[in-house]
Amino acid sequence: MVWRHGAILVDMEFVQFYPYRLQQPGNIDIMTKIFAKGAFLVNDRGERFMEKYPKKELETRDKLSYAMFKENKVLLDFSAETGSIFQLDSPYLYRLYQKGHEGEWAMSPVQHYCMGGIQTDEWGRTNVPGLYACGEVTGGLHGANRLGGGSLTESLVFGHRAGKVAVQEKSMESIAGIMPSGTEELVDNSPIIGESEMIKKVKEVMWQKVGIERTSLSLKEAADELNLISLNLENENSIQALQIRDKVRSAWASAISAAARKESRGAHKIEDVKKEKKEWQGKNRIHKTSLLFTPLSSKVEMP
Repeated sequence: MVWRHGAILVDMEFVQFYPYRLQQPGNIDIMTKIFAKGAFLVNDRGERFMEKYPKKELETRDKLSYAMFKENKVLLDFSAETGSIFQLDSPYLYRLYQKGHEGEWAMSPVQHYCMGGIQTDEWGRTNVPGLYACGEVTGGLHGANRLGGGSLTESLVFGHRAGKVAVQEKSMESIAGIMPSGTEELVDNSPIIGESEMIKKVKEVMWQKVGIERTSLSLKEAADELNLISLNLENENSIQALQIRDKVRSAWASAISAAARKESRGAHKIEDVKKEKKEWQGKNRIHKTSLLFTPLSSKVEMP
């Protein structure tokens, strides 16, 4: 939505995947404590494929997610966990275990967090006068990757800072004139749009072409497909179409920013360029349909 009103997006290519997700027999998060107490992951051949990594199943999320993605199947072995300790270490898993499931415990990484978002300064100001942002909608704070457990602290710190400066500057009083909603002439519904089918298509494109395993070609294809979907939605005069288009544009921003970065860095890993490149130390910024790479050594900013 803010992209539509001219706000700059930054670091949209860096998407974090969460590896500790049980898929079968239930869809729940697994607490990492159990891996420090003897639980481990195996593939469909019974091999502990994380054995070769220094931290094993407690490796960084990007490394573990990628290793899991490369396996045909990933199974959880928590037979070493017993009794009250197990209940404390992973209560959701314990309750599921108490139901008596005797089959496989299958794991799969899932999309978790985007390091990208709205560009702000250290006080939450954006390039749109009167618009302030903080927390998970913003980008740039975490760089190419992110450690877990910082979301609450980030929101508290920058929520306080953004709120404080917004009150001091009193610029929010004029934001309605600066950012018209653009919805005045839209109708409330549009039965010709199949929202669930369209969102399903976007999810398929993102997982298959902008997911854990990416290539330069798959990213370009995804950006083109998502751009076309968004352009087709511009012909629809409904609030529903506008809301879907905002979602599609968010996905497009991630894809086009990833397609532009010709290296692997942090959570962004492409198969055809597996190493970091010094010339790509910097930020991808998106303003409307323009993308600009700014090296760290440069102070140039988009308007």
